Amino acid sequence: MDDQLQSSLHDFSNYPEPISGSFEALGLNKSWATVDERYGPYGFQQTEEGYQYSQVDWDKVKWGFLQNQCALDNSRRLPNHFNLTSIRRFQYRKDHLSARSSRNAAEISSVRDARKKYGKQAIILRAWSTYPYTDDDKQNLRSIVAEAALASHGKYSVFLLVDVKDLDAHVHSDDAGYASVLEKSVPEEFRDMTVLFDTTMLESWYPAVLEHSPFWQMMQPLQLFSQLYPEFDHYWQLEMDVRVTQHVGQILDAFDKFGEDQPRKQSHERASWSYMPRFHGTYADFTQRVNSAMPNGTGTWGPIPIGKEISPIGPEPPSPKPDDTEANWRWGVGEPADLLLLNTLMDVRRLEDWPFRHWHYGFTKDKDLPYWHSPPAQGRASWNLLNAIHHAQSRQDLRIASETTLPSFALWHGLKLVGLPLPIFQDPERNRDELNFVLNGGDIEQFPDGFANGPVNTRGASIGFFVRGRSFDWVSPMPDRTMAYWKGEKQPDDDMPKILVERDGKIYAPAMFLHPRKTNFYRSD
Repeated sequence: MDDQLQSSLHDFSNYPEPISGSFEALGLNKSWATVDERYGPYGFQQTEEGYQYSQVDWDKVKWGFLQNQCALDNSRRLPNHFNLTSIRRFQYRKDHLSARSSRNAAEISSVRDARKKYGKQAIILRAWSTYPYTDDDKQNLRSIVAEAALASHGKYSVFLLVDVKDLDAHVHSDDAGYASVLEKSVPEEFRDMTVLFDTTMLESWYPAVLEHSPFWQMMQPLQLFSQLYPEFDHYWQLEMDVRVTQHVGQILDAFDKFGEDQPRKQSHERASWSYMPRFHGTYADFTQRVNSAMPNGTGTWGPIPIGKEISPIGPEPPSPKPDDTEANWRWGVGEPADLLLLNTLMDVRRLEDWPFRHWHYGFTKDKDLPYWHSPPAQGRASWNLLNAIHHAQSRQDLRIASETTLPSFALWHGLKLVGLPLPIFQDPERNRDELNFVLNGGDIEQFPDGFANGPVNTRGASIGFFVRGRSFDWVSPMPDRTMAYWKGEKQPDDDMPKILVERDGKIYAPAMFLHPRKTNFYRSD
C-alpha cells in the first residue's frame, strides 16, 4: 500500500505516564496519532469529502494473496516460504485413542532447537462465523496485515481463525459447505487468509478432554493451527477486540526484542509484577531488586516438576543452582521467548476468589498442583510450547482452564516465559501508591520469594473495582470510551479520558494496546 500510518511525535507538554509498564523498557516511541492518521489509510471516513488517502475498492483486495506475494518476494531471506492461500484444511484425527496408559505417554518426540529459527511468526485473530464485521473491525484488520505482514516483508503472516457455529454445514467434510460458510461469514477481502474450524474437529483431536468451548479451552484451536501451519517459530493469538494505536509491526518487533534480551533467571518472578517505574526504577533496577529480595538470588530454575505427566522439553540450566554468576545471568539472553505475556502472571494457588482455582483434570497432584494464570488468553507462544500442549491434550487428556494453559505448560516444561512491561493507562486514575499495593502487594523487598502478591488479582476480587478502567484488561470500559472520543462519536467534555489531547479541533491518542474494544453487541452463539 502507498499510504502508511502517519503517527507523530508532537510535543503536547508531558506524555501521559502509564500506571504500569514502560515505553522506555520496551524501546517504544512515545507517539501521538489522530484517528485519521491511524486508520485513514485503511478506509476510515473514505466516503467523506476531503479524504486524503488513496481510494481503494476494498472488496477487490485479497489480503492473503498480498501476504503470499510478499513472502515469495522475500523467499531468499525466508527460505521456509509456504503458500498461505493454498487450500490447507484441518483433518479429523484417525486414531481416537489416547496414550494415557502408555509408559512413555509424557515423552514428546518432536522438539525444535530454539536457536534454529525459521524467521516467521503467525498472527492469529480469533473470530466466529456469526460475527458481524463493522467498518472499525475491517480497518483494524487491514492495519494489522499492512503494518505487520507487508511492512515486515513477510516476517509476520496474519490469519483469521474462525469458529463455525453451524455444525450442520459440515465444513470439514463438505467442500461446498466450507465455501458457503466462508462466503457468508467473512468479508471478501479477508477470505483467502481465513481458516475455518468447528467443535467437531476439537472433539476429534481431544476427545477425552471433554471440554471444547472457547470459555474453557481457548487454546485448542491455536494448538491445532500450529500443527496445520508448522512453518512458524511463534504464534500470536489476538482477539478481534484488540486495537493498537501505534504501528503494529513496530510494537510486535519491540516485544520480540525485549523477550530475546531477557535472561531466563528469575523471568518467572519478574512476570508476576505489574512493573511500575515510579516505584521500581528502570527495568534494570527492577530486575536487580527482585534478585536482591530473594535469599542468595534464588528463584525458579529450570522446569517446575509436577509429576509423571510432564517430561520437560526445555534446556538444562547451565549450573545446578541459580547463583549470581555471569553464566547464569546470560542463560537465555538472545534466545526468543517461548511465551510472551501481555499481562501479569499469577499463582493460581493464591487466588482464593478465582472461580476456576481447582479446575484441572488428569494430574497426579490435586490441590497442590502448581499452575499459573494470565488473563486475557492472548499472547505469543512458540511452536514447541503449542506442540507440547497438543501432545498433553491429545495423548494424555490433560486439561486446565484457558488462561492457565500457556503459562503453566511453559513453566512445567522449563521453557522461556517473559512478562512484557506493556504500558497500561487507567481512567479515571487511582492513587499510584494504592495501585502499587492492590496490584503488587507493596514493595519488592517485602517478598523474599520474589513474587508479587497484590490483593486484586482477578475481576472477582472483593476490591476488584479499584483496577477497573484500564486500557488493557479482561473487562474494562476504558477502551470503548477512549475510542468514542478519539473517533468523534463523542465530543470533548469533562468525561473524556485524560490521556487524550485536543489540539486545533483534533483528538490525539498516545501509543496503546487497547482491550476490549467492543464494536457491536455481538456475543457468540
